[in-house]
Amino acid sequence: MPRCDCIVKEALLNNLFVSGVIKAAGYLANAESERLLALCQQRLANGGTLLIFPEGTRSTPGQALALQRGAANIAVRSQCDIRIVHIHCTPPMLTKQGKWYNIPAIKPQFHITVQDKIDSRHFIHADDVSPALAARRLTQHLTDALQSDSINNEK
Repeated sequence: MPRCDCIVKEALLNNLFVSGVIKAAGYLANAESERLLALCQQRLANGGTLLIFPEGTRSTPGQALALQRGAANIAVRSQCDIRIVHIHCTPPMLTKQGKWYNIPAIKPQFHITVQDKIDSRHFIHADDVSPALAARRLTQHLTDALQSDSINNEK
């Protein structure tokens, strides 16, 4: 993805194996929420694209998603479009239970579904007293969309 920025867990900046790559790529660490929001808005305003794996998307097989509102807050406060890209892997890997270096005995097959853009402004209501309300609505929409896609992939 050209001009794509990724938001990564701050702890990865202390990881000997990936910190150099993260810094060289200019990725954004998810620390200091107000500063992160400003950096995201700046990069989006300059025509960039953000790749965000919202907390809660590395699901535990058989359990419901519990997304945090970070990605939705960025979208709502930046009033930008958002696109869900659902990645389903058989056999499951990179789940919360497993280590990233545990490779399945058989070759994993990835099924990637790219959905239509979602206009984050549709979740902002005139009577909202805070953007947080719109972020909650968008987070629920994203959760529903990801869960329905997960169900469809399991059939």
